[in-house]
Amino acid sequence: MMKKFKKRMGKIKKSISAFTLTELLVTVAIIATVGTVGFFYLYNFKQVNALDQAAQSTVAAIRYAQNQAIAGDRGEKWGVHVEKDENGQDYFTIYFGATYATGTVISRSPYASGIAVKATEDVNFTQLSGTIPAEKTIVLQLASDSLVNRILTVDFIGTVTISSNIPKWTITSLTSPGEVSGNFSADVGSDDLSRISYWRGYMTYGVEFLNCLNVDCANRTTTTIEIITTIAQNAIAIGQDGFGRVAYEHVTDGLKFARCTNSDCTSKNITTIENISNPVGISVAIGLDGFPRIAYSYSSTAFFRFVRCLNADCASTNITEVESGPGWHPSLAIGSDGFARMSYYDPNNSDLKFVHCFDADCVTKNITAVDTIGSVGGFTSLVLDGNRYGQIAYYDDNVSPSKIKFARCLDIDCTAKNIAVIDSALTGVHFNEHPNSIAMGKDGFPRITYRSGTDGNGAIQFVECLNADCSSKNIESPHSSSSGSGSAYSFLDIDSSGLARIVYSDTMDYTVKLARQNW
Repeated sequence: MMKKFKKRMGKIKKSISAFTLTELLVTVAIIATVGTVGFFYLYNFKQVNALDQAAQSTVAAIRYAQNQAIAGDRGEKWGVHVEKDENGQDYFTIYFGATYATGTVISRSPYASGIAVKATEDVNFTQLSGTIPAEKTIVLQLASDSLVNRILTVDFIGTVTISSNIPKWTITSLTSPGEVSGNFSADVGSDDLSRISYWRGYMTYGVEFLNCLNVDCANRTTTTIEIITTIAQNAIAIGQDGFGRVAYEHVTDGLKFARCTNSDCTSKNITTIENISNPVGISVAIGLDGFPRIAYSYSSTAFFRFVRCLNADCASTNITEVESGPGWHPSLAIGSDGFARMSYYDPNNSDLKFVHCFDADCVTKNITAVDTIGSVGGFTSLVLDGNRYGQIAYYDDNVSPSKIKFARCLDIDCTAKNIAVIDSALTGVHFNEHPNSIAMGKDGFPRITYRSGTDGNGAIQFVECLNADCSSKNIESPHSSSSGSGSAYSFLDIDSSGLARIVYSDTMDYTVKLARQNW
């Protein structure tokens, strides 16, 4: 036994002696460098997140103080005081009174370690009007790197904007100029990477699948699902395996479905579901069983149908008539009970409608007319909140200028709802360019994108709802160009960090672009 032990130790000594001192030092240095880079990357990421949270908390305090001043609470002015503390623990306070020095402090909130205030500042709102005498600027920054900052600007009417030395949006062109004129869809996988389907109508034709390999989609692969020479509507969802599922229109075969069997969809199974032409909307979602669900409508035969796929390739299906008449621009979501919810436009009655299915095939259901005033409900987009209640963005074409509206369902059938106008000045909207999309933020409030009509070309707008009804909101445009903001067909997703991904068509050069929100 001792001989074997000595022999084994001898081999170990020889193995160790095979490394020179230089090699050992280089190895240790590499390990230390990798560990340091990984540590500082993680540290920086956490610090920037903390900076964003500090900015949002400060904005929330400012809005609260302004609301209290407008309400005339305590018969006083209200304000927010941001302090650069000499002891290194910077903080903000909410107070009421003529000044911070003479007022009464309601709360004091220290900023997280590593977050610094550049300079002490005070925002004091006038009672009832909620205004301030002059614009105020608050700068929050990393204590370790003052170049990483968030600049809060409060104008005299109390509107708060946040800017940074880091651009808020990163824009990536995904296709060559002239390739795409619309008809595309997008979804974000659990890996926070986008998958996009679109119709390529330039040089070579077909329904394309684009797989992003990083968050900005600067690295990507593109694969043709099927060659189609005429405009093809399509809709995409990500399966439980992380691979794409695409429902699309074929000019001769009708409604088809492609299940990608690898990440870039070079391998796929294609099924013809129904041989019908002239669609006015396709929407796809993944059921709790992992099999697709599809809502679709066709104008030529005036029907609105729901498909439950009984296997992964949708080769076996149950198809249910949702309504006896048409249901244009359907949007489909799956509730936590596994049953479908759908919003759509009823062209026979010019109404926005909502469907709550009570079984897997949607044979039993409640259909509710959500908005019925005039011609309303085009291009619906549906998401479910934490209560499984519908949240619907849609188009109102009653009078010119037209509107983008938001309906928040207050019960599961949407018989009770609150409706808010998001934008009432859409003078230049092209109705066939899918003007809106909706997703739910991590704060439980909706995010909406739509195509504005405030200039001749139109522009994609991003709406951050600040409350559940979206009666309070921030609106901005991620996309701009030197010749005007021409964009359409927006599709919106929220990533795991709560930031937006907007895929849209740039109508100036007919490309698909991705706008990624950085903060």
